[in-house]
Amino acid sequence: LTVEPRIVERAVLDLEGVATPATAIITSLPDRSAQKLNRLYLRAGRLPEPERDDEVVAAEPFVKAHKLIIGSRFGVILNGRKRDLRIVGIALSPEYIYAIGPGDLMPDDKRFAVLWMSQAALEAAYDDKGAFNNLTLKLVAGANEADVLAAINRALPASRTFPVLVDRGRLKDGRLFLMTYLFEEFALAMSISAERLPM
Repeated sequence: LTVEPRIVERAVLDLEGVATPATAIITSLPDRSAQKLNRLYLRAGRLPEPERDDEVVAAEPFVKAHKLIIGSRFGVILNGRKRDLRIVGIALSPEYIYAIGPGDLMPDDKRFAVLWMSQAALEAAYDDKGAFNNLTLKLVAGANEADVLAAINRALPASRTFPVLVDRGRLKDGRLFLMTYLFEEFALAMSISAERLPM
């Protein structure tokens, strides 16, 4: 089992020349080690420095949609406070191949951004030192997804912000799917394995 805790937050962007507010999902990157899961593929630039709270890596589709480059700056509202961020890296991510903003039915790279900041920067912005609100997991072959999630739910502090129920199964082509829920009623996320497994 590989586990990577992180902070994932939503933010509002202030982009020059964009009348309709754009939104972003901002995910923390480990400060003292390489990413274990969903590793970024840097197309240009570098990862943010832990001591720099204004540096971000931006997803390539958003960068292209706004004709941004390494060094471009834009405003963002993090935890109710406006800040200026600077792009130091441009990346692709296996986690956001098809990035859809909240309430959207289709991708809109002009109005929805995927960004990554250092863990220390996001902790400071949201007063979450040492905390996390998101876990990514990779199970070993043969592990039971429902049992693993149930064990994680038992280990987490009593909170209604973590998944509390799971559905799992196989698609017709053999890929596994895992659906997690929040509050036992709202679908939170669905992951589908890329590998087709024997039925």
